Amino acid sequence: VRSHCPNGDKGVWIGNVAFTTLCEGNTIITDNFDTTTATSLPACWSKLLRGAATGAVVETDANSLTSLTKAAKLFNEDSSGNTYDVILVSPPLSNLGAATHRLRFSANSKADPQLQIGTLNSNLVTATFTPLALQDPINITSNQVEYIVDFDSYSGGTDAFIGFRLVSPSGYKTIYIDNVSWELKPECADVKNVVVSGVSTTTAGFTWEVKGTEHLWDVAVGPLSSETKPDDLPIVT
Repeated sequence: VRSHCPNGDKGVWIGNVAFTTLCEGNTIITDNFDTTTATSLPACWSKLLRGAATGAVVETDANSLTSLTKAAKLFNEDSSGNTYDVILVSPPLSNLGAATHRLRFSANSKADPQLQIGTLNSNLVTATFTPLALQDPINITSNQVEYIVDFDSYSGGTDAFIGFRLVSPSGYKTIYIDNVSWELKPECADVKNVVVSGVSTTTAGFTWEVKGTEHLWDVAVGPLSSETKPDDLPIVT
């Protein structure tokens, strides 16, 4: 900004002053938290710490349980019970109540707390957190597990934010959340609980839990690598 005077003189430019516009509603989210610096959350993500101990945090951190990537970390310090909020808040979504999308994420923990999924009417400190109907708190263990949460019970809802809330009757619990996706629900249901058994030098057996009306399945097998895509491997139907 600079000034203009009646005699035609002008002041010097004062600035630059950086600012960030508010985030618009998204229709999808895909975030692995690896692109942030230090402990900052990615753009448009936020947090709520209410009634929690001063040491409680929601931040991006290296996942000490996997040593592979960064993740969103929720830590309650000595807060306990249901009188506090340690919540990771998603970017705003324009289709949260459309019943067309689902939430997918991975999580693991220290000291086995629970994670409650819900919706928020804003990302401000005054926001109301509403637990998702028909969705019990999830027991998070030290094993990294992928979770899929259906939002059909929120059909017609008007909130725009998803909340990941740490719940525990005792303190000093940590949850790591990674690979978050808000994605279109597939018309063909995903399988669940794939188990490998009977492994020999040349063969292996596979079983899985059927979750829909599918009648055929594709099985892709190849060397273990985080860079390998199943579609690039030999597929047996």
